[in-house]
Amino acid sequence: LHKEYRRQRQMCIRDSILASEDVVNDMISAFENTKGHLSMRLLHALEAGQKAGGDTRGMQSAAILIVKKDGGVWLNNDVVLRLQVDDNPEPIQELRRLIEKAHERFNWK
Repeated sequence: LHKEYRRQRQMCIRDSILASEDVVNDMISAFENTKGHLSMRLLHALEAGQKAGGDTRGMQSAAILIVKKDGGVWLNNDVVLRLQVDDNPEPIQELRRLIEKAHERFNWK
């Protein structure tokens, strides 16, 4: 089992049961090479990590949290986007669907 924690600008990868170091390296590469809204960059990182072997236990959930000071839709709220998919056989695919809906709703590019 591979234990890993890495921080990049705008992104943090943390897990103790990754299939290999390739998971983290591929996630960072996907994040850095994806253009557009932060949510898509994070999603591409999750997809790349899963393709590289992901969590050795398999998939069950996926989540994305984006915060920015005063970036939320309500007063005094820093949450730009918070999406979580639990107990799903394809959580990253479902997370993609939800992120695409958010892009439509908020007209993100």
